[in-house]
Amino acid sequence: MGFDAVRGPDTYGSGCMPGCKRMFEWFQRTYDAGSLGCYNPASLGGKSLHAEGRAMDIALDARDPHDRERGDAIFAIVMAHPQVFGAQEMLWRGYLWSWQRRGEGKRGPGIQQADHMNHVHLGIDVDAAKNWTEDWLEGLELDDPEDLDMDGNSLEIHVVHALEEALRNSDKVKLLLARVFLDALKSEQGQAALREALK
Repeated sequence: MGFDAVRGPDTYGSGCMPGCKRMFEWFQRTYDAGSLGCYNPASLGGKSLHAEGRAMDIALDARDPHDRERGDAIFAIVMAHPQVFGAQEMLWRGYLWSWQRRGEGKRGPGIQQADHMNHVHLGIDVDAAKNWTEDWLEGLELDDPEDLDMDGNSLEIHVVHALEEALRNSDKVKLLLARVFLDALKSEQGQAALREALK
C-alpha cells in the first residue's frame, strides 16, 4: 500500500489497469473533469507510472477558477485519504505530493519541471491499480463539487491564487487588491460582495 517502484512498460499488461480506469472515470464523473489519458508506455522513457497503466491525468484548467477549485478539491481529498485511493504521487499547478514524503504534505509551488496547469496527475500503487472500486470510498464524506463554487473556502482559493500570481509578477496593484479581498473575507457582507464580483 502506498508505493510500488516502476518496473517498466507492460509489466501488468498493456493499457490502463482496471482499478485505475475505474478510479479515473469516477474522478471525471464526480468532478466534471476531462481526460488527458492514463496509459503511455513511452512516458519518461518507460519510467513513469503511466508506462504501467497506473497513473491518470485528470483534465482541469488551473487558470479557470471553476476548474481550479475542482483540481484543488481532488488534491485535498486524495492527500487527506491516500489509502482510500492507493495514492503514490500527485502533481497539480506547481505542487507535488508523494506517499514516500507524505509527512511533509503538499510541497511547492515551483519544485517540479512541469507545472501541470492543465491536469491533475495522480499515480497509484499496484493494488489500487488492479482492484480499486467505488466500495473503497465507503465511509468517506465528500463535499458536493457543485457546492465548491462560492462558499468562503472557495473565495479564499480565488484570493490565494491572485496573491500567488501577483507575487510571481511583482504586481503591486494585484497585491493590494488581494489584501483588500482577504480583509473582505472576514465578514459575511464582504463574502457576499466577492461572490457577486466573481460571477
